[in-house]
Amino acid sequence: MSINDRFTLTPSDQQLAIDQHFISIIHALSRFEDVQTTREQTKAIVNGDSTMNVSPEDQAIVLRLKRGLTYIIEHDGPYQLQTSLAINGIVAQDEALDWGTLRTGQIQIGGVRLWSRQFRFKQRSKHKSRVF
Repeated sequence: MSINDRFTLTPSDQQLAIDQHFISIIHALSRFEDVQTTREQTKAIVNGDSTMNVSPEDQAIVLRLKRGLTYIIEHDGPYQLQTSLAINGIVAQDEALDWGTLRTGQIQIGGVRLWSRQFRFKQRSKHKSRVF
């Protein structure tokens, strides 16, 4: 199944859209990383200006997101798994144990209690209700 483009943008239109939304995208992505900066602080960090009341860790996260988004914009070619690994290598640098690679270990979920419910189904016949 092929999906056709709804819009056709010229390269200059594409660049204009990127320029208009670049800071907003980085700011939205930083919220997933629990970075509590304002849009103006995010803009200052991206532009390399000094910011007040922003931790160095939060500044580093915003700059990694900027590099990751720049990689996505400049990446030319079809999507492959290596593309995702490269993006992960950029945005998770110094944060994850082994950034830019697939995880291959055992996964355990702690703090979860498994339980089952018993349902009582009433039969319309003269027999008693059965518990399953």
